[in-house]
Amino acid sequence: MRIPRLATALALLSLLLAACGGGDSSGSDPTAATTSTTSTATTATTVPTSTTATTASTASTAPSEPLEITVIANALAFDTDVITIKAGQEVTVTLNNKDSTADDGHNIHFFVGERDILTPIEEAPSVDSVTFTIDTPGEYDFFCDTHLVEMQGKLIVES
Repeated sequence: MRIPRLATALALLSLLLAACGGGDSSGSDPTAATTSTTSTATTATTVPTSTTATTASTASTAPSEPLEITVIANALAFDTDVITIKAGQEVTVTLNNKDSTADDGHNIHFFVGERDILTPIEEAPSVDSVTFTIDTPGEYDFFCDTHLVEMQGKLIVES
């Protein structure tokens, strides 16, 4: 009597193992779909880069690719009030200060949690850069230290 029970248990175990093995092959399909999605994302990255729209290329660039952004200061204003990047992406922001009529120099200052990321305050014409990485998605402020009211914006870090 024990042999039929043992045979039944082995048969059930074989069926379970076969079912698990079948799950592995369907597990490869989602990996292939992920690879396909990655290829699609790479293709999408090419389109905004060719249009040179800062916001569009910023939003679609993969975190592993370094990003370079230029912000122009002129007439007591930045030429953008929103910068969008990916979390974990290395970013170099260059401030091109063309504002020779300002009473004080300009800089760009990112306040990220307890981190201050900034360029020096310089009178025009000047070009200064800062390179950084932000790992935590969210919205952060950026501004000019000498013109806090007139020159400010948001740094959006997407996941």
